[in-house]
Amino acid sequence: EAKALKPGITGLYTSGWVPVFLFFAAGAFIYWYLRRPSPPSVAAGNDQPIFRRILDEHPDPILLLDAKFRVTYANTAATPLGSGIPATDSITNVVDAHPSWEKITAAIESYDSEPIELKTEFEKTAFLVRITKSQDPSDTYTWKLLLRKPGGTSAKLHQKLYGKLREQQKLIQDIVDNVPMVVFVKDLKGRYRIVNNYMLKVLGLEKEMIMGKTDFQLQMDQERLFTYQDADDQVINQGKTITIEDTVEIEGNSHFFWVTKLPLKDAAGTVKYICGIASDVTAFKEVEAHLTLARDEAESAKAAQENFLANISHEIRTPMNGIIGMASLLSETKLDSTQSEYTESIKQAADSLLGLINDLLDVSKIRAGKFQLEHIEFNVREVITKVIYPLQFRAEEKGIALNLEFKNGMPAGIKGDPMRLQQILINLVNNAIKFTSEGEVKVSVDAERQGNTIILIADVSDTGIGIPIERQQQIFDIYSQSEQHTARLYGGTGLGLNIVKQLLELQSGTIALWSEPGKGSIFSFRIPYDLAFEKAVVIETEDTKVTEKIDGLRVLVADDNFMNQKVVQYVLDKWRADIVFANNGQEAVEAAEKGNFDIILMDMQMPVMDGFEAMDIIRNTLKLKTPIIAMTANALKGEAEKCINAGANAYISKPFDQQDLLSQISSLVHNMKVEGPAHHKTTDMQTDLVDFSYIEDLAGGKPDYMRQVLTIFMDNTYPAVDKLEELINQKADFDPISKQAHFLKSSVGIIKIRDMYETLKEIEILGKEQRDREEIERLLQIVLATFAEARPIIEAKMNA
Repeated sequence: EAKALKPGITGLYTSGWVPVFLFFAAGAFIYWYLRRPSPPSVAAGNDQPIFRRILDEHPDPILLLDAKFRVTYANTAATPLGSGIPATDSITNVVDAHPSWEKITAAIESYDSEPIELKTEFEKTAFLVRITKSQDPSDTYTWKLLLRKPGGTSAKLHQKLYGKLREQQKLIQDIVDNVPMVVFVKDLKGRYRIVNNYMLKVLGLEKEMIMGKTDFQLQMDQERLFTYQDADDQVINQGKTITIEDTVEIEGNSHFFWVTKLPLKDAAGTVKYICGIASDVTAFKEVEAHLTLARDEAESAKAAQENFLANISHEIRTPMNGIIGMASLLSETKLDSTQSEYTESIKQAADSLLGLINDLLDVSKIRAGKFQLEHIEFNVREVITKVIYPLQFRAEEKGIALNLEFKNGMPAGIKGDPMRLQQILINLVNNAIKFTSEGEVKVSVDAERQGNTIILIADVSDTGIGIPIERQQQIFDIYSQSEQHTARLYGGTGLGLNIVKQLLELQSGTIALWSEPGKGSIFSFRIPYDLAFEKAVVIETEDTKVTEKIDGLRVLVADDNFMNQKVVQYVLDKWRADIVFANNGQEAVEAAEKGNFDIILMDMQMPVMDGFEAMDIIRNTLKLKTPIIAMTANALKGEAEKCINAGANAYISKPFDQQDLLSQISSLVHNMKVEGPAHHKTTDMQTDLVDFSYIEDLAGGKPDYMRQVLTIFMDNTYPAVDKLEELINQKADFDPISKQAHFLKSSVGIIKIRDMYETLKEIEILGKEQRDREEIERLLQIVLATFAEARPIIEAKMNA
């Protein structure tokens, strides 16, 4: 009985001993015939003359066998082979004599053997055997044996080539077997044709158990089978390389593999096989898991540290606000000289401690990634001048000069974060004043234009103590000063320069230092800003109503903030404009429909109906072309374009400069340049916490207006802060919290209270994004503490 077939590797060759023409003609036909599925009639032994004549005329012996290896047909040349054995008997001598029979399996379609000896009628003769398997439509297998006598040049060449082929196959198999990863090759039907020893080790199987089998026959689980089949289909159909992850149990442990499958193509580019290479990445996965765990633990520790720093800073700040406030109130009572000195010492010590806390908060914000930058248009000269002016008094107290110089070509308007520019300058100039006992501190500002970008270049130089060269590299590190005795002599935390460096890096800026002990230092920084081509976006309309004078101009002001209404009223009253106020978008629409206004000032965020909806109705329903100037505190990138697209003719951010507002109104109603009424800036030194410069500029030296605005501010801000606190503490919806923060922010933007505007802005943004209640609650505490600290200062200004 025939032995069961085992897996093997396919080979292929052709040769013959007849004249060339006959050989190639007949050989081609036989090759085609042996490769095609057997016709049932031939496989069954039916007598069809045309096939018998062709096969009988072939010079080489040809046998057809059924699935049990019984001869169903033998041509004329094969007759002597059986030595008298009938054709229907088993050709046991062929099977037994085949040295590679154990390697032939049901999965192999053809096999070319080395020479074997078969018994003929008179002698044993060596034959080359080609075995071909076929499958008919009823899934019945048949076998064809083509036997040729070796000899002559062709046979010797075949033996030589066959030997080299076997040698190369063994070499390739040896290489593959020694690769320290899984390597396999499948045919297009998913049957394994090549596997290496590493794969056998991983799967714990013998080679005979895998060769010629499919994944389905290996009884893989359904999920893995689907994954493998999907990857194989992509390789075959798309000709692409696929990488998948797989997990294999090896000796009770899970091992992770990255499996890469790629197509093997013939010379014509047709995919013939699938090659798979799998790497054991278990060790890598374990290292990755350890690193991820370590990273998470480090981040948690860092977050805990930053939260502790922020919380303890706020806990300290709350009583400090009380100390500062009570000291301020105490200083306004009748005190003798000694009591006044003690009170001033308390205020100075409290201010120093508060400065330290603010620095710690900045560091913790930057490290926690919660530091947000604005991108708004501002006048660089005004921003820098406002910073330097109050510091001049401190310099004068030390008997040194503080000079500010702007180089030629300084642009009027740029876009960026003016508050952070001020913070950088305050730190650098304060440092320069601190470490300079005689001479001067000088701030030089220049600009370079690179396309639509302005590079702001600022040098802060002093004639102070200087910094040793060996300490200059560390001077920007946190908690760093040039010498220990410097900290004891001059005080300070060592945070300022580190904050400066981090603020510059957040804005893609740089800082450089030149210093020589005993001669002084120069800190030079550069910040890129976007160029603001115009002070505001203005679109001219054909039907813009033109008046010869601004006097008597009819203006509709839509704003829900009473404080903002008073500011606009004061500015326009000086021009004798006729003003009508609307407290929301709905009132603005009704007023616009009834009245004949020359221009409309429209706040974008109002209750009942916001400015965007109101403008849409005015433009598209009422069909009015009255010029509209959009006003908003959301001076973010793209806000101007958003307002213009909604129907506005121009855009201005709050708090606005009165000259900017008047210039825009004149541009829209009459094409002329407006020179504002003469006014002067106050020369009083401003408090660090509260900046009154904006309303002082508006008041033009009129104390009654100043008191009126401050009174309105306090009357509106007290209940507004209480309402915000109530909404947050009662876990109200995010939307009213965001709107209330926006309402408060508008007022605080006029009476500039340090940190409060930015904090309210953060609450507004978080409310809009509907996230992080804990952060909102934390920010509320900053608002409450800051307002409590600012309140006595504002009240003192009201009563001055």
